[in-house]
Amino acid sequence: MNKKKILITILSFMIIILVILIIYVAINKKNNNNAEDTLKDNIIRTYINKKKKDIVLSEKKDIDTYNDKIITELNNTFNYQNENITKKIYIDENNDLYIDDSKIEIDAKFKTLYSKEIVTIDSKYLFLISIDNKLYALNLESLVLSPMTLAHGVTNFVNIYYDSDSDELLNNYAFVLQDDGNIYDIFSGLRYDESIKLLFNKILIYNDNTISNMNGFMFETEEGKYHKIKYAFKYQDKEFGDAIMIITDENRYVYSYDKEYFMNTYEGESSIINLEYNQNNNILKIYLDNGNMIEYKATCSKYFCPSEELDNSNTN
Repeated sequence: MNKKKILITILSFMIIILVILIIYVAINKKNNNNAEDTLKDNIIRTYINKKKKDIVLSEKKDIDTYNDKIITELNNTFNYQNENITKKIYIDENNDLYIDDSKIEIDAKFKTLYSKEIVTIDSKYLFLISIDNKLYALNLESLVLSPMTLAHGVTNFVNIYYDSDSDELLNNYAFVLQDDGNIYDIFSGLRYDESIKLLFNKILIYNDNTISNMNGFMFETEEGKYHKIKYAFKYQDKEFGDAIMIITDENRYVYSYDKEYFMNTYEGESSIINLEYNQNNNILKIYLDNGNMIEYKATCSKYFCPSEELDNSNTN
């Protein structure tokens, strides 16, 4: 009988311990610090529509406003180096394009080429202007030359840049002067706007704090409303790699991955009730109204970074 009581007591004790463990795990799951798990729970996945922002700019022509930025000198040589590969790309006296000693057989003559390679998500490119004012892109990895479709004829390259939050000036965009007298981004087709900010060399922020990818496609809600940025962070996702998280002015969190070319975004269903960011150790903590807390080691954009006063305070 005593043995039976002892066994019952031990069994009861074990059940109590098990219940405590279950409660502990449940609480920790609710308040987990695993950002990847939390971010992927209760998300809204939205594809970026190919909608570009209507930007009202000055009626004054860019050729007059930015005359000192226009590259008027003709450049006919570019030396491409990639690891152990070196190639000389040049325009000869007959306006033909050569790679080393091999002529590129194409029905076009060229007057100038850009002095820098442009790095995109998938390759590296060299841009050229033909004598009939068309723009061509040479893939420096496959060596395929292709014409580009722009709204107007192209007359010059332009030495102009977006206002970037990065100290590292990456060549992932380029501007050209077109024959309407204005300057345009090669990839997005957007007319140059000096108020646009470039974040993490990946996304554009307009003067009303709306957001687009480098192609100019706007970040929207499912209802078609433009997101507006409050804070921006770059972080590393264990599964998808480089990612950017945007905290919106409505205290939502929106994020997108490099590998997905920023062509779709993920928006959390929950709202943010509190945010902490330690600029010393780059730890970001976001508290959600569903009781979860997400935490990442993240780099903050210098343009859209919480001030020290905001740490441990409500986001409102």
